Amino acid sequence: MSETTLLKTFKGTEIYQTLGEPSGIIFLAGMAIDADGAPNAYGPEGTDALDYLANAGSPGDWWGIACDSSGEPYVQKVYHPYPGYYVSTTSLQNSQFPPENPDSNLNAVEIPFIVLPTTDSFGCEIGDLGLVYNLETGDNMYVIVGDLGPDVGEASVCAAKCAGVKNCDPKEGGQDSGIVYLVWPQSGKGWQPVDIWFAQANALMSKWGDVSRLKRIIDELWQA
Repeated sequence: MSETTLLKTFKGTEIYQTLGEPSGIIFLAGMAIDADGAPNAYGPEGTDALDYLANAGSPGDWWGIACDSSGEPYVQKVYHPYPGYYVSTTSLQNSQFPPENPDSNLNAVEIPFIVLPTTDSFGCEIGDLGLVYNLETGDNMYVIVGDLGPDVGEASVCAAKCAGVKNCDPKEGGQDSGIVYLVWPQSGKGWQPVDIWFAQANALMSKWGDVSRLKRIIDELWQA
């Protein structure tokens, strides 16, 4: 008996829903490397930033950089981690900090998070929990939905390293295929410390059916 049902196809990627409770969304894709939220993700010309500034937008249309009321990017001060660099943003934010503080965003270098499409997140929300699994190596890691983007198959530098991606450079790295994404819709509680949501994800995985069930589904969908 199948343990999944096809939910939809998004830009050529089949999105499945797992049966039972808790229900999960699962799909197979590559992994582009996201630097957003890292304090050294973007900077003015001359800075050794992790990613190309064009990936954060352009003057008057910044979507990946925190800006003041006039649309000018915030520049980190001497007491911030990377003075002179811009403040890179993520969709999941910590409201305890003002927008000009890099700590208001998820740090892509330190936090394992994934990116879901802006136009269709398949019933999932920012802050929901999940897991990434590398078919080639078996490496896996719990993740949080931390950002939105144009497509499926993108994750933070930290998530990519934990998933065994060989080249985790946001500019030139990534993996073309072979990464399974599992997300439990409506499982998140917004911004939480990593140890809190990690424990929640572990409990969800145990209830969902652990890695042995994940491997059965993988065999059914992609290795039959």
